[in-house]
Amino acid sequence: MIHSMTDGITACLETYRTVMETVTHLQADGRRIDAEAIRLLFNCAEICHATASLLRGADVRALGLCAELCERSAAWCEEFGDDPRLRACAEACRRCADHCVDLAVAAA
Repeated sequence: MIHSMTDGITACLETYRTVMETVTHLQADGRRIDAEAIRLLFNCAEICHATASLLRGADVRALGLCAELCERSAAWCEEFGDDPRLRACAEACRRCADHCVDLAVAAA
């Protein structure tokens, strides 16, 4: 399915918000999360935010990096399937990755 640029921007911004809320949730929950996982989530959030801005120019490299980090973040979050916040984060990341891949293919 080919997504519109507006849908891609919306998905990126929603994923940014969801990932940042998830990091806050993890910190408030008192879970012991390794620094590499926190970096992954922060990087995912930041690339989603940046990609939303760069989509006006259809930057294929940003779309690819965003899709990659979203997939990795989703996989990490899915390891904690019993936590609704982490499930929601994984779903948002997968949705964003799908949008980015579709938009990158359309732009290429």
